[in-house]
Amino acid sequence: MNRILRSLEIVVVDDHAPTRAVVGAMLRAAGAVSIREASDASEALALIAERGADLVITDHAMPGADGLSLIEALCSAPKDRRPRTLLMTGYTDVGPGKADAVLTKPLDAAALLRALNEALA
Repeated sequence: MNRILRSLEIVVVDDHAPTRAVVGAMLRAAGAVSIREASDASEALALIAERGADLVITDHAMPGADGLSLIEALCSAPKDRRPRTLLMTGYTDVGPGKADAVLTKPLDAAALLRALNEALA
């Protein structure tokens, strides 16, 4: 996983800055190098338009466009340019929908790694 994460452009999207920091720290501990943060879907789309992304980890419930809306927007990209997506949620009844994987909160490193494996498979 370290080698794979090291090569990815990752965008973490959450309106809660401490959650972005925790996810970023977990990703760095797992070997990720290029991690950008966005506080909402609009900011995430701008970052992705600017430099692309291989993986987008997004919170489900955010003000304005939620994580599912962000994933829906990302799905409009051609398949070979669409980033893999991981939806973080505090709701236990949320299925992946168009997301490649779902991570249920509260977050922990082992669950994040399992979800990353699923999203990147």
